[in-house]
Amino acid sequence: MDEIKNTAEVEEQKVVAPESTSAENTTEEAIQTATSNETTETTTAAEKPAEPKTKAEVIEVLKQIVYNGGNVERTELDHLKMLYYRFHNADVASAREKFIEEGGKAEDFMPAPDMDEENFKAQLSLIREMRNKAAEALEAEKQQNLKRKQEIIERIKALAATPGYADEAKVMTNAIVVAARDYVESNAVAEEQGAVDFTENIVNPNAENGTEGWTVSLGEGSGGEIKVLNGEPFTDAAGSSTHSYFDGGNWDANAWDVSVSQEVTLPSGEYLLTVTSRASSDMASFQLFANDESVEMKHVGNVGELFDRGWNDCFLVFNVHEDNAPVAIGVQGVADVLHQWMSFTRFRLVRLGDANIINGIQTENLDNA
Repeated sequence: MDEIKNTAEVEEQKVVAPESTSAENTTEEAIQTATSNETTETTTAAEKPAEPKTKAEVIEVLKQIVYNGGNVERTELDHLKMLYYRFHNADVASAREKFIEEGGKAEDFMPAPDMDEENFKAQLSLIREMRNKAAEALEAEKQQNLKRKQEIIERIKALAATPGYADEAKVMTNAIVVAARDYVESNAVAEEQGAVDFTENIVNPNAENGTEGWTVSLGEGSGGEIKVLNGEPFTDAAGSSTHSYFDGGNWDANAWDVSVSQEVTLPSGEYLLTVTSRASSDMASFQLFANDESVEMKHVGNVGELFDRGWNDCFLVFNVHEDNAPVAIGVQGVADVLHQWMSFTRFRLVRLGDANIINGIQTENLDNA
């Protein structure tokens, strides 16, 4: 059985999920859920911006992109360019037909200058400039991160070559742990792979506002609760260990099934979801999930591991095939013996770039499919 966690942990907030009830209640909940989903889908469809139908509308979309800092996918930019010249060619074809109808010869037709094209090209040029500057900033950040890692490695080498220090082994070990934490945290945001951070789409990812944004669900016949604690936090690469985290299950029950989730809306693409987590070693299952995709997380209790006190980072790669698609993300714990628990916090979500390498594994990129 796992060692009992530190009882001095400070409880900040508790949410108790109701136990499963009758089939009548379940049916009513299902109807409410279906109605809620239908409303959400209608709202999402209504909020999706309409595709431009004229050259002027294309230019307005480009101006809005410039106003927002040039943050746009290359595929969307190519699509807008295609639309503009489709409308341009349609105008030319219409003018040619009118010229011929009025008695002119087709070979004599000369299209009038496109008075909108200069503005269109100017907006494209501004967006390209903004994208180039963003790429330069990302490259500079990549080089800074690489330099930081190299400095850590050189520091370890220097310590290894310097005999005579009583605490040499301890110092070297600490330096290696810091380097490992730094590497894992870099990987979680794919900071050297051109990824786009979508963590802001997650409400309360670090358990800093109680359980706001998260829903607790129970398996059939299960009880359980989720609290927010801060007594046994993880230690990050910067050495900080002042983090809040979600904690719970059903300590006094022989079996329980508790899920904590929220729905995020994302554009199409390939994503990396990361959570910092731990759980008692005898848990039957401890999973990170995104819709139907899931991965079993390491759970060895509350001692040791990369981020101390049993904490590790867990990664899940998943795909979103349609824009503005709802994705349910979260954690599920299942226990079948007494005195089991789980803890988790620091959710991070990124949309992967063109070079998708997570812990040395090349992953599929939908943009190139």
